[in-house]
Amino acid sequence: MGQIYILSGDKTVIFDGLARVYAIGIGKDPNAINLVHCDPTQCDFGKKKSFPIMCVYHFFADISKAKAELNWQPQFSLIDGLKDSYENDYLSKGLNKAEVDLSLDDQIVFQS
Repeated sequence: MGQIYILSGDKTVIFDGLARVYAIGIGKDPNAINLVHCDPTQCDFGKKKSFPIMCVYHFFADISKAKAELNWQPQFSLIDGLKDSYENDYLSKGLNKAEVDLSLDDQIVFQS
């Protein structure tokens, strides 16, 4: 009680790698995606948030505390977890048929 635990996988991934893993999770070729990098100081997003694309610092999520204190172990790889979420949380709810607001993405891509 009163503790914070990081529950994640045990592999390290950088943002470009995460984008490629997302592609794999939805059944796409990770080498076919076009990654766009931009300078966040050149973008004014107002109150809109863009994560993780605009995270300007590196960070690490360490699961060792949960493993040691809770005897917890990851049950899924990152790819398996993303595939599960895509199928059971996104597709099953019909979110793939909903209109998506890509205005922030357009702002990032076209200011880069």
